[in-house]
Amino acid sequence: MITDGADPHEYIERSIRRLQLGQVASEDGSWLEGVFGKAARRYEQWAKQKLKEFLRACSVDYDGGLRSDVPGTPRFEKLSLGQIASCFDRISKHVDQAIERGVFKSTIDYSAFCRQMFEINEVWKDCIKHGYTNLNVAEALKQLGNMKATIERSHQFHE
Repeated sequence: MITDGADPHEYIERSIRRLQLGQVASEDGSWLEGVFGKAARRYEQWAKQKLKEFLRACSVDYDGGLRSDVPGTPRFEKLSLGQIASCFDRISKHVDQAIERGVFKSTIDYSAFCRQMFEINEVWKDCIKHGYTNLNVAEALKQLGNMKATIERSHQFHE
């Protein structure tokens, strides 16, 4: 899944520690954006892989059943984090059905998982991709925490 070093969860945890300990050269600007951006790119790769697993578990075919609803109709490999979050949201009915079939635990909070992913994407998009807003340490820590939480939550979906 991730070929260049640490897994996303481990990288995100290290990034959180670095920020909490003040080990980033500046608390705003390019250093902070670099730390957050690298974590977000790894997270995006993780989310794409996790979406593939969910689609398989829910018997949903991306090309045949979901792609036409995704803006730009990208190939699966080209999905952005926002498109991935949108796909997770669009398959919520299928996830509910998978819960009924016992594929996923009935105690999962799928809506919280989706909400956090959308929130991460908004900050990624506004602060890094488009540069509309300056990223600060507090927001970076919050979204890194959301990345970590969704990764951990995803492990709880399976019985």
